[in-house]
Amino acid sequence: MKRNTLYFIVILLLHSVLLSAQKFSGDEYNIQFVTMDDGLMHHYIDDIYKDGTGYLWFSTGGGLSRYDGYKFTHYNMNSAPVAIKGNFVHKVCEDDFNRLWIASEGGLDVLDLRKHQNVDLFSGVDSLNLSFPDNSVVNILKDANGDIWLYSTKIYKIQLSEEGDIQDILLYEDNLQGELFVALSDIDNDGNVWAGFNNQIYKLFPSEDNRLKAFPLSNKLNFEAKTMFMKFLLKENDVWIGTDRGLYRYYRNEDVLKVYRSRADDPHSLSHDYVSELVLTDSKQLVAGTLKGINIYNPSSDAFDQIVAGHASEGYGLNSNFINAVFYEEGILWLGTETGGINKLSPRNAFIRNYTHDKNVEGSISRNPVNAILEDEDENLWIGTVEGGLNLKGKGEERFTHYTASSSTHLSHNSVSAFSVDDEGRLWAGTWGFGIT
Repeated sequence: MKRNTLYFIVILLLHSVLLSAQKFSGDEYNIQFVTMDDGLMHHYIDDIYKDGTGYLWFSTGGGLSRYDGYKFTHYNMNSAPVAIKGNFVHKVCEDDFNRLWIASEGGLDVLDLRKHQNVDLFSGVDSLNLSFPDNSVVNILKDANGDIWLYSTKIYKIQLSEEGDIQDILLYEDNLQGELFVALSDIDNDGNVWAGFNNQIYKLFPSEDNRLKAFPLSNKLNFEAKTMFMKFLLKENDVWIGTDRGLYRYYRNEDVLKVYRSRADDPHSLSHDYVSELVLTDSKQLVAGTLKGINIYNPSSDAFDQIVAGHASEGYGLNSNFINAVFYEEGILWLGTETGGINKLSPRNAFIRNYTHDKNVEGSISRNPVNAILEDEDENLWIGTVEGGLNLKGKGEERFTHYTASSSTHLSHNSVSAFSVDDEGRLWAGTWGFGIT
C-alpha cells in the first residue's frame, strides 16, 4: 500500500485523470439529456464542436447554439445582433484566427469569436465561380496547415495568409452534385485531405495550375455503387471509414480492407449499417454513431457493445437511435441525435462519494477543512483536519473514529498537516506548531 502522504488536491487531480481513462461498456454508464426543454434550439443535432475558449457549439435544424454547460446563446437567420444565412446548420470549425466558420443550408458564415460579429472575407474575392457563399455547405474542416476545406456541390480549399485573409481558393472542378455528402479528413496531417466520392476514396493535392487534383489511394478502396462516405478516422495505423453501407477498416500497411455490418442474429455486430460518426476516447476506444445508437469497438473480440434506445425502459437507454454527431472529452460522450437533442453519457463507475461533518451523527467526519489523507497497509484511511483532529475510517466502514488533543490517545495539536507510517506500522502525525505525535 502507499505510505506517502496524499494531499486532498492531489486526490482530486488523480480522480480527474481516472475519469478520462475510464472505458465505456454496453450498460455501465450514466445518461443525461439536453433538450429543447433545457433551452436547446432544436432536437435535430447535426454536429457538436468545441472552440478554443471551451464553448460547445451545437449545429441544429433550427440554427446554431453555443453552450457553456448551463445556458445557450442562439444564432439563426433572425437572431440579433448576429444573424447567419441559414437555419439548418450542418457543421462548424474554428480557424487559427479565432473565427468560427459556419456551414449551413444558406451558405457560409464566418463569425469573429472575440468581437462577436460576422466577418466578410469574400468581398474582395472573385466569387463568380464559387458555389458556397450563398448556397448550401454541408461539410467543412480545418487542415493541419490552418487552411479551410469545404464541400458545396464541389470541393474547395481556402488558403489563408499569415494575417488571416484569403490568399487563394483552389477548386476540384468535377461536379459532385450527385453526392449528398462528401467526407473530408486530413488523415496524413499534411494539409492534403482524404475525400470520399464516386464510390472511391481519393487524396486531394494542389496541382501546378492551382487547382485540386484527386488521386485514388488504393485499388482496394473501391466501393459498391452509390456508397456515401460519412467519416474517416485514423486509429494507430488503420483508417476506419464510416459509410451508409457499413463500417470499413483499412489496414494501410497491408493494403487490406475489412468490413463490419449489422447482423440481426448477432448482438455484438454493428447495430446498423449507416455509420454517421466515428470518434476515439482517451483510452483509444473507437465509438461509432449509427442510425441505431452507438457502437463501442472491443479489439480483443473484434466486436461491438451496442448502446441503443431500445433499453430506455430499463433506465439506461438513449432517447433517440438516430445519431448524427458524437463528441468526446474528459470521459464524457456527447451524442447529437435527430429527434432527441443531446444525450450525454459518462461511465457509471465514475462517481464521487462525499463525506461531510454532521453534528447530529456521532461517527461523521470532523468539521473543518481536510489537510492530509493516507491509506495504510490494511486499507484504512487516516484523515487529518484543521482544528478537527485525526479521523480513522476503517476498511469497509462508514463511521469515523476521532483522535484529538483531549481524547485518551491524544494528539499534540488538533490541526494535522502530514502523515507517514514507519516500518513498524506506527503512524506519525505532523501538526501545525506543536510538533509530531
